[in-house]
Amino acid sequence: MKLKVLAAIVATAGTLGTAQAALLIDPNAITNWNIIDFDGYDPTVIIPPRLNLNQDVRVTSTTSSEVGVIPLYNLGENGVWGAGNGFIGSNFQDEDNAPTSGTITFSFRDQTTLAFKPVAAVGAIINSFQLVDGVLNNSIIISANGIGGNSLESYTVTPQTFAGGYNEGVFYGIRRATADIYSFTVSDGNLVIDDFRYTAAPVPEPTEYALLLAGLGLVGFMVRRRKQVA
Repeated sequence: MKLKVLAAIVATAGTLGTAQAALLIDPNAITNWNIIDFDGYDPTVIIPPRLNLNQDVRVTSTTSSEVGVIPLYNLGENGVWGAGNGFIGSNFQDEDNAPTSGTITFSFRDQTTLAFKPVAAVGAIINSFQLVDGVLNNSIIISANGIGGNSLESYTVTPQTFAGGYNEGVFYGIRRATADIYSFTVSDGNLVIDDFRYTAAPVPEPTEYALLLAGLGLVGFMVRRRKQVA
């Protein structure tokens, strides 16, 4: 991976869709990710209106966002992100770096048939601007949304990296018990997003593996018993 991924410092749950819902802070907890690193995109692309990242994922933004290998982004006390490293960058700040409202949305849908393709887990490496004098403790919101755009669960997070850091970010993701995430949003702040990832297959828990093996063992026992009786 081209980025240095740091541990999440602050993560506050907003709304929880199910008891099994969880904020992911370790991308290695899931092994079958589909990953979009943004390195192959035209750096002059501005969104909105929208951009198809691949056949399954479309990204939109409520205000102008850049994608591709773009110029240096200064994130204040969180360091800088530089040219030569593709990412999505957006500035949801006013002229005094006060946070304003804005949203980047990743939607999961076949871009040819327009059929919905919900996923079970989604996340990205994220960072955001922190005021140089430390006064602003800028938070952003990540949200997994249902088919109608309603929030299934959301988290307020505050990425913190080093002032002298370069292309450092924090991984934040959301995992659900079933594939019911139709879109993923990142809201507010002067932020950067990289290594966007998603998976449609729910990750079985260890107890699920145990139940599956037990079930297979029972089926095998019944087959052998039938043969003996016959």
